[in-house]
Amino acid sequence: MDLIPLIEDYIEKGFFDNTNEIPYSQYEGARFSDLFARQRQLPFGSKLQNHALNTRLNDEFKKFYPSEGKEPIVRDVATQRYWIQEDLLLIQIRHKDGTDHVYNIAKAIIDIIDSYVARKQEAFQAFIDTCRKIAALGKEDPKHAIDFVVQQLQPNVDARVFEIVSFAVLKAKYGLDRPTVRIRS
Repeated sequence: MDLIPLIEDYIEKGFFDNTNEIPYSQYEGARFSDLFARQRQLPFGSKLQNHALNTRLNDEFKKFYPSEGKEPIVRDVATQRYWIQEDLLLIQIRHKDGTDHVYNIAKAIIDIIDSYVARKQEAFQAFIDTCRKIAALGKEDPKHAIDFVVQQLQPNVDARVFEIVSFAVLKAKYGLDRPTVRIRS
């Protein structure tokens, strides 16, 4: 999610289609407050903290591409301005005729992330819908409810779904006949 606001800024400012009069290397950078506000508007972004924009992506990138020697997100702490590492968006491909062509993948990255988010939202909504059906069905045929729970505990299930189902099982096993414990501060 960290890349979306930066790449959107890159595209909106005309660097993707070269309509901006200045090169990206001379761009003053996107303001942190604008990027952070946009990040919070994105799906699953309402609870994000500013450290995601500041370091998480760069740390993950370094972990998987240690020899690259650069970070995808460049920032100036003093001015609170941000840039995307443009050369990571420009892919050079040599064609069979020996000519090199450079392709900007900024829009493709946005499309891929949007598609991923849509699939995650669909999967989660399907899980919620199924849980509602199982809750009603469980009253009539507990075997179906048990089969559903077992399916959700398989290794190929999304980790968040696994956590929700695991919590529900533990709550059902240990929480229903025990009083709620409250910790006073």
